[in-house]
Amino acid sequence: MRATVQFIHPDKKFAILKKLLHIIQGIGNLRQHIPAHGILLEKLSPSDVEALKKALTKLDYSSYTATPSSLRLLIADGELHNLFRLVIPIPGRRNDFAGIFWERGFTLENLKPSHANDLRQRLETIAAVSIGPDIPQAHIYTVSGQVSKADGTRVSTVGYTVRLFDAPSADNLVPRANPVALQTDGTYRIDYVWQSDGRKGPDLLVRVADPEGNVIAEAIKPSAAMQEFVEITVEEFAPKTYTLTGTVKNHATGARLPDLRVEALFQINNRRLARSGMTDSTGIVLFPVDESFFSTTHAVEVFFRLYREDQALTNLTTDTIIANLPPGDQEVEILVAVPEPAGELCTVRGVIRHVDGAPLSGVIVRVFDRDMRAETLLGQVIADTGGFYEITYNTRLFRRVEKAQADLFIRAFEPDGRETGEEGAEIAVSDILFNASPQQTIDLQVESEKFRGPSEYERYLAELEPLIESVSAHELTNEDLRFLNGKTGIPFEQLNYLHLDAQWSFQYALPPAVSYGLFRQGLPANLRRLSTEKPSRLREALQASLTHNIIPAAAAAQIDQVVEGLLYLGGSAAFELDAGAR
Repeated sequence: MRATVQFIHPDKKFAILKKLLHIIQGIGNLRQHIPAHGILLEKLSPSDVEALKKALTKLDYSSYTATPSSLRLLIADGELHNLFRLVIPIPGRRNDFAGIFWERGFTLENLKPSHANDLRQRLETIAAVSIGPDIPQAHIYTVSGQVSKADGTRVSTVGYTVRLFDAPSADNLVPRANPVALQTDGTYRIDYVWQSDGRKGPDLLVRVADPEGNVIAEAIKPSAAMQEFVEITVEEFAPKTYTLTGTVKNHATGARLPDLRVEALFQINNRRLARSGMTDSTGIVLFPVDESFFSTTHAVEVFFRLYREDQALTNLTTDTIIANLPPGDQEVEILVAVPEPAGELCTVRGVIRHVDGAPLSGVIVRVFDRDMRAETLLGQVIADTGGFYEITYNTRLFRRVEKAQADLFIRAFEPDGRETGEEGAEIAVSDILFNASPQQTIDLQVESEKFRGPSEYERYLAELEPLIESVSAHELTNEDLRFLNGKTGIPFEQLNYLHLDAQWSFQYALPPAVSYGLFRQGLPANLRRLSTEKPSRLREALQASLTHNIIPAAAAAQIDQVVEGLLYLGGSAAFELDAGAR
């Protein structure tokens, strides 16, 4: 039997969900039946289905199957709270899935008659339940085959897709499945659902599309059987050519190197392919890269060799490699260790900080030698996450050859120019340090409010990202936090705040970083207690975290929304229901 549930008073959502959970747990094995079969949202338009799919993507929920007129929600991990979190309303956040769920209800299938009748009786105060026989299930059909060129060789490049349609008439194409990637051996396979409408089988149209979505070949199979093999021939096939743009630079000074022959060696599985070119006056060299280089199973590794006048430069080397070149146009800096002529190597290092003591990462630091009416750039570098920089220069760069010691000063610039190609604005300059020693330290304090660098929250996340790899921050355990504390030196308490901030963002849709900003001002890391704080206290705490660059400046626009959301959640049963379901 199938039971379709239509809520009577959908405005009382929390009370309905609480009662629904209680009823489900009280009916035989219904608590196990729903996770096994899922719930069905039906009689939908194609636009409804697309809206539901987009909503579930925003909610980071992928356990569902869809047809042009229905969507079956599968219960992730068999836990009902994974369903309830999708339909709990969150203030200020649009949720099309919750809207359709409450407005149109849902259907449970393959129920025992006793369970269906029991469900109707128990839900009569909150929902209208209609009962009927189960609808026969559609069958799973499969079409597979291979895509070949006109000469019989298979199409083996990546980025191509195969798309399937049911074409009962020339002007009526019904998509039967999502596009699938063409495999590197030129084969494809598509499973799809079809229920007979009087025809012996669907009239299949199989199309092959290039990476830009252009149809390059197709084949037709009328009255298809449940298992079909359809071969497709591409009459005209020209693999796309990408460009790898290399900029050759002196590793020590950053100067571009013209008139060098550069050889790029592409290591593809057990094959090695070479491409070469000359650097132009700006140190740029172009390498054509055929689309056939790429595969879904093998990485494309790239090494570089340098030549001048056809002689290998054994004393001019580079450690630049590309471990896994992706398809598409790419750029790479090829940094070359150029042997220095006579002269002494010297080093200047230091830390760039804001006036409030926070280190500034990502700023461009340049060191200069000063003469009375001239200055000479000796080198530049980008400050690391701790604001630290170190620049090595050679005394041969001095404008006056007879000069023995540099008169050093440094300038700091905004990092904007690295992405736009334009010069970043200068944000600070040091005093001149006359007759600098070969190993010199120059720290710099930035007073500009225009550029404060990444917040504490952003710096911590950037430092943690390579360590936690694919693990989401809200999934970290206490053992994970202890490891990260020992590895990074970030205080354990602040690591725990980052963890809680990620959990609250995941569970209650609070904007990232704002919870962290509240905790760092000494407010309780407990939603019930936090919601009892005065709204003015919450606003003051967030403003303090913004002032001290603890959380990103973008959070300023969300203060009122966050305070309203916290008070709403604290006064509702949303988090209690979620905890009870778990």
